[in-house]
Amino acid sequence: MKTLEEIMARTKEINARMAAIRTESRAQGVTNDRLEQLEAEAATLSHERAELTQQAIELRTEPTEFSPVVGGGEAGKRSGGGTFGTLEYRQAFMDYIMRGTRGEAIERAIVKARDEGFVQSDAESVIVPTTITDLLYIERGQAGSVFARVHKSNYAAGVAIPTINFHPKLEWVAENKVAAKQKGTTGSITFNGYKGQIRVAVSLETQIKTLAQFESCILEAIRVGIDEGFDEAIISGDGVGKPTGIIAGADYEKKAIVIKESEMKSHAKWLDIWSNVPIKGRRGCQLHINKCDWEKYLAGLKDEAGNLVATATPGADGEIVYRLFGRDVVILEEQGLPTFDSIEGAAEASKDTAFAYFFNDSKYYLNSNMQLQMRKYIDEDTDETVHKATLIADGKVVDDTSLLVICKGEKG
Repeated sequence: MKTLEEIMARTKEINARMAAIRTESRAQGVTNDRLEQLEAEAATLSHERAELTQQAIELRTEPTEFSPVVGGGEAGKRSGGGTFGTLEYRQAFMDYIMRGTRGEAIERAIVKARDEGFVQSDAESVIVPTTITDLLYIERGQAGSVFARVHKSNYAAGVAIPTINFHPKLEWVAENKVAAKQKGTTGSITFNGYKGQIRVAVSLETQIKTLAQFESCILEAIRVGIDEGFDEAIISGDGVGKPTGIIAGADYEKKAIVIKESEMKSHAKWLDIWSNVPIKGRRGCQLHINKCDWEKYLAGLKDEAGNLVATATPGADGEIVYRLFGRDVVILEEQGLPTFDSIEGAAEASKDTAFAYFFNDSKYYLNSNMQLQMRKYIDEDTDETVHKATLIADGKVVDDTSLLVICKGEKG
C-alpha cells in the first residue's frame, strides 16, 4: 500500500488530469471518437482515485474490509453489475433527464438486471449510471466526512448477519501441549431497508453538449444533499424510518461524559476525557466536533509544559489537518450535532446535550446498494422540473468499544 503522502501526490495528479479532460471535452469541435477516449480515461482515473481514497481512509483509521457496491459476486448482481455503466446506458440516461425520452437501452438494461436478481423499488424510475454513483464514495470536505469513513456493506435487507465480539488471547502451554480452542461469542445484526430521497429542482442548460458535462452537472446537483443526509443519519438518526445514528444509539450511562463551559479550554479535562476511551478502542478512534467549537475552545490548546496538543496544519493536499493529542480530528459543520453554545436545558449526559464524541468510524456499518433511482416529473404548483433520487439504506454501530459521547455539563 502507498504512503499517505504518495496517495495525496497521485490524487493531485489525477485531479489535474481530470480537469484537463473536462476542459478538452467541452471544447468546440471535439469529435465523438475523441470524446469516447476522454470518457474512458476519465472512468479509469475515477476508479483509481476511489481506490486511493479508500487506502487513505484505511491509513487514517483501522483497516476494514471494503464491500464494493458495484462489481462481481452477489453485490454486483443486486446492483445490476456493469449493466448501468455502459456508454450506451449513460447516453440513454442523459436523454431521459434532458428530454424525458425513456429509450430502449434503459428498458433492456433494467430487464437484464432484473433477470440477474435486481429489484427495482419504483417501476417508473430510471437507474442512475454507476459512473455517477461510484463518485459518492470519494472523500471530500466537511459534507460526507463521516460517510467517507464508515464501513460500507451490501447485505440483503432483513437478513441476520453474524458479528463476532471476540479476540483470541495468548496462552502459555507446557511442552507438547496445545492451547485450548477459544470459541467466539457471536451475535447478529439485521439491517432494514429505509428509503432515502432527495428532490432537486435543477435547470440543465442547453449548453450542456457532452456526456461528461451532463454527468458532472447531475453529480453536483445531488452530491452535497446525499452527503449531508448520510452524515446526519450516521451521527444522529433515530432509527425510525432511517438509520440508527451513533449518538442516538449510545448507552449514555456507560458511554458518555460531561464537561462544563469553564473546562472547555482545560488540557487536563480533555486529557481526562480521552483517558475514558479504553485502550483496546483507541486504534482508529477520532474526535468528532463542530468547527466553531474547535475554533472557540480547542484551537491552540496547550499542555502544562506549553506544548500544543490541538493543532491545525496544512496536509499534503493543501487541506487543513486537525489533530488533538496527535490524532486526527473529524471537523463537522453541524451535521447532526448541535454546537456547545446552542445547547440549553438540563445539564446531564443525554443525546440532547451531546456536542462531540470519540469514535472509530469503521465500527459503524452503512448497509446500502448505493444505487440511485431517479425519476423526473413536473411540480404542478411551481411549474419546475424536479429530479427525485431514491436509494435504500440502513446503518448501525456494530462495536461501541471506541465510543465516548461528550455532553455539555452544568454552568460553572
